[in-house]
Amino acid sequence: MINKNIYGLYMITMSDGFKIKVNASGLQSAYESIIKASIVNAPISAVKSCKLIKQIERTNNMGYFRPNMTYLQIHNVIKQVFTMAYITKPHHMTLNSEFKAMKEEINTRQKSGGRRYPVCLSGYVQGVFDTLYNDVQNNSVEFCYLYKGLLYSTHKRSNRLTTERLHHMQLDQDEWQAMPNGFIWKESNKVFSGF
Repeated sequence: MINKNIYGLYMITMSDGFKIKVNASGLQSAYESIIKASIVNAPISAVKSCKLIKQIERTNNMGYFRPNMTYLQIHNVIKQVFTMAYITKPHHMTLNSEFKAMKEEINTRQKSGGRRYPVCLSGYVQGVFDTLYNDVQNNSVEFCYLYKGLLYSTHKRSNRLTTERLHHMQLDQDEWQAMPNGFIWKESNKVFSGF
């Protein structure tokens, strides 16, 4: 069974009670996951759910926002994207593509040529997204170097090895420059950016 809430999120409930919550852009990956599950002898409901997801993908033109939404509801829609990011720990390009889709929707025009949403809403969405994105960068990811298969973090309170160990190895400048580096989600080895 698939239910859509007012924020454009879908709750997929399998016959065995398992629930998947996705937004419109996540329906394809949910579809692929259910296909994989059905290959390994999942219940018939998995295949039925796949058909429903495909049907929703064809008919879904709703997007993220509604013209009569309050600022709080808009904030909550954007916050849901980041809540899912804290769970799934995606690459930063995934968050940027979500934001691009939101901005494109905010800037759409009606058939008559008028704006679908007020101009001030574009700035509001930008501000909320920037605030939540900065929170991810400041609190949820850490800059790391990859040296001989191990991650070394520049964050002082990291659970990983710190770059102080690399400094004690007295590596020359060429080795530092050749070292792959980037931002990694804390408590995970998933790349946020770089590498």
